[in-house]
Amino acid sequence: MPQLQRRRAPEGPMTDLDLAPDPAALGGTRWNTFAAGDTVTAAEFLDGIAPLLQATLNVVRPADPRLFSREQFAATLSLDARETSLRVPRDAAAPGTRQIAAQAERIGAGIVDLVDGVLDRITADPIPLPGGPVAIRSTCDNHLWTLDVTELLTDPVPMQLYNEFLHQVILLRDALLPFTNWESVRLPVDDRGLRTIEPAREAFLTELLVRSTRHSAIVSYARSVLTGSPSDRAYGFDYADARVLPAAATAPLDAAPTHLLTWHPGGAAAPGSGAPVDLVPAIADYYEADRSPLGEAAGERGRGGDLSGATARLVEGRATVERTRTLTIEVTDGVRTATVDLGDALRGHRFAAVAPGGFDASIEAAEQVQVERALDPWRLLADTGLGWAESGTWAIDVRGATDLTVLAVLGTLYPENLVLTEDRTPGTPVNAGKRGPARILIDR
Repeated sequence: MPQLQRRRAPEGPMTDLDLAPDPAALGGTRWNTFAAGDTVTAAEFLDGIAPLLQATLNVVRPADPRLFSREQFAATLSLDARETSLRVPRDAAAPGTRQIAAQAERIGAGIVDLVDGVLDRITADPIPLPGGPVAIRSTCDNHLWTLDVTELLTDPVPMQLYNEFLHQVILLRDALLPFTNWESVRLPVDDRGLRTIEPAREAFLTELLVRSTRHSAIVSYARSVLTGSPSDRAYGFDYADARVLPAAATAPLDAAPTHLLTWHPGGAAAPGSGAPVDLVPAIADYYEADRSPLGEAAGERGRGGDLSGATARLVEGRATVERTRTLTIEVTDGVRTATVDLGDALRGHRFAAVAPGGFDASIEAAEQVQVERALDPWRLLADTGLGWAESGTWAIDVRGATDLTVLAVLGTLYPENLVLTEDRTPGTPVNAGKRGPARILIDR
């Protein structure tokens, strides 16, 4: 991103600077140095839009400049203040909506700190505006100001400047909602800042607020933000700058959110064209996948079922002419090797219930008397269909296995009633998952 020319202004009004006219200089209707093709992190973006805040302060000159930073943005980026720009319930029934709400709070708190840092810098070292005062037209986006800010912004010029600064910060927060590592994501910008994402943002926020937020919608929105176009049935995507995958593909399973994504620098765009490539499941609809009876994989740990010494890695397939690609998890113990479609594995993780710890074999529950049948994970990994049974309680011992190996095991199972457990004694009742038949316990 082109860097702002930070030069200390001489004494006197900034409009009296004796500089030759420069059509590219900040001032007039130009408030940033972004150009098409630039990408920025959140911190770099806020530095880039700082002239809007600087120009506001130049006109208003408040006694306490922080009224324009922490107080306003803590309210705007919260989920329940009068001034909030996004009112999402923290306790929503849909896991995707809950995770987006928690993400909005995390990102909002981080952005408030970054805006405070911007204010500190422009207060200590004001940005000169060599092209003259900034005066822009910022469309009304119905953002509420705090009462203190409202009392100060009575002149149309600073009202427009501050409205645009506020809107751009809101766009920044919303653009980063899908990403667990939001501080690292590089967002494309142009001379309108982030306003190019507005149509995709409006569509995504509509889904977020009116229905259960689908994982595919989060992926499609992330792709629109980063590449300018949505996806259809993808769980991730490659483009020229990065690869975007669900968090569970690279993070510990016990901490990975089921619906959020992680941004990884260094993508693998379509050869020749440089176009984005969607990462898709090998079988789009798991209802159509072949099913393997679980009874055929019955076994016990110690008889070929131990995964504690196995290693796993991601293997990518070639991009198709439709600009799609599949990824597989390759699991090996040095003697045996098995591959599982990553799309199946991530679907299994999204659908699995997580059993709380502290299992107590003495509790009275409907499952108190349960007969578990052990499954050999290596047999599951070798099957071509998804493991499935009409009834019974089944258990898979994956203690000591890596997270990616456990994810592969999840990808071998029909995702109807899967339960991830931690430190459970075999036979101990589990109060998680569905009450119906064919419960499959993955014991870690």
